[in-house]
Amino acid sequence: SLAVRVDLEKKKNHARVILFTGVEREVGATTLGFNCAQALARMSSRVLFIEADFEKPALGKLTAGSPDQSGFTDYLVDSAALSEHVVSSSEYGIDILYAGKNNEKIVPRHHIPVLIDQVRGE
Repeated sequence: SLAVRVDLEKKKNHARVILFTGVEREVGATTLGFNCAQALARMSSRVLFIEADFEKPALGKLTAGSPDQSGFTDYLVDSAALSEHVVSSSEYGIDILYAGKNNEKIVPRHHIPVLIDQVRGE
């Protein structure tokens, strides 16, 4: 499976961050990444799924999440701790950082590497 292949590559290259992206809109990158995240979690990996599609977030449709759910953009524009925006889902076996409700704001992109470094260390 894809998750097994990703897990092998992750171990081989000591990777702690995996990125799923699509070259066009609505090609299933969120669904593919979310399903792979769940499979990796079942293989005993701790997983934080970060939804970074700010223009058209789709994860809420997969998880029945609320459109008012705080998340990635809220973390980037607020001074609150990351843990205040992460949802631990026992149903899916992973932690989730939704895109967030402040999608209309300009996202300070310089915070993104800080976030990635922070979750790599946890």
